[in-house]
Amino acid sequence: MTTLYELVIDCCMSKRKPQEIDVKAVRESLNETQLVFGARFGVDQTTVHKWEFYGLPNRGTTRAMFEQFLKTLADEKRAKKKAKIKDREFA
Repeated sequence: MTTLYELVIDCCMSKRKPQEIDVKAVRESLNETQLVFGARFGVDQTTVHKWEFYGLPNRGTTRAMFEQFLKTLADEKRAKKKAKIKDREFA
């Protein structure tokens, strides 16, 4: 199974087309329902379902917001990883 970190890095750092970002994989890796995931973006469950089935819009606010969300997740993962390494060094 692909980790959330791997999904985020793959989606953000590659030159993938918008519709190739696997919204469902990201949502499932967070263990969230479509309803809860949609609440993060201020959209309903139907919109999340459309993103998963048809892909994200090619451009616009939704696309930019989702990309920023993925970058934030990647930054949080990196920070946690660095903190664990520092904890081991001082232990």
